Amino acid sequence: MHTQDGKYQSIPYTLKYIANKLPDFVRIHKSSLINPMYVQELTSRGYQDYWVKLSSGQVLSVSRKRIVQTATKLNLPKP
Repeated sequence: MHTQDGKYQSIPYTLKYIANKLPDFVRIHKSSLINPMYVQELTSRGYQDYWVKLSSGQVLSVSRKRIVQTATKLNLPKP
């Protein structure tokens, strides 16, 4: 788990388990779960290639199968 201050902490749970415990968070990829409060933008970098930019400056890839769900949960136009 990456924190806002840039630290990393290992946790003994699956991402699926954590996503169920944190329903307001958005699963953007099989390996990424984000807090929508820290999303600055959702951008396209070409055909079905989407990225989320966080307030920390970190840029994360959004999987093709999760792009519609991500846009909906972030209250953004669907691609």
